[in-house]
Amino acid sequence: MSFFDKLKSGVSEAGSKAKVLVEINKLKLINVGKQNEINGLYKEIGEKVTLAAELGQELQLVYFSEQLEKIAMLKTEIEQNQLKIANLSDEKQCPSCNRSLPIDAKACPSCNTSFLIEEPQIIEPTYIDLSSKPKDERGSDDK
Repeated sequence: MSFFDKLKSGVSEAGSKAKVLVEINKLKLINVGKQNEINGLYKEIGEKVTLAAELGQELQLVYFSEQLEKIAMLKTEIEQNQLKIANLSDEKQCPSCNRSLPIDAKACPSCNTSFLIEEPQIIEPTYIDLSSKPKDERGSDDK
């Protein structure tokens, strides 16, 4: 392989890595916006609670249902974006502490959660030979 071929493949690889980084940063920016929206919804809930307390009103879950539904939806979207980021960056997240780790990590150094999957034990089935009849049935056929 000539020098120029190596240079060309190196530039091509750098370009593809730059594309991945741009996509990751785009998803992170989207997640920041969604988290800000969640914080705004929490603020709305807090304002409603404060107003109800000042007026001596009884609080009901229905009073916050719209905000709670939006928060749940936004959290799901953030989780989906985090999975996309992990797939793009060859990383995985610890299910316990949400720390980003290399894809080949066996355990989380932060919380010691193990990622090793135990192999299921294979139970061999036992078979009954149905071709031979019990002794008492064989005797009745001969009669």
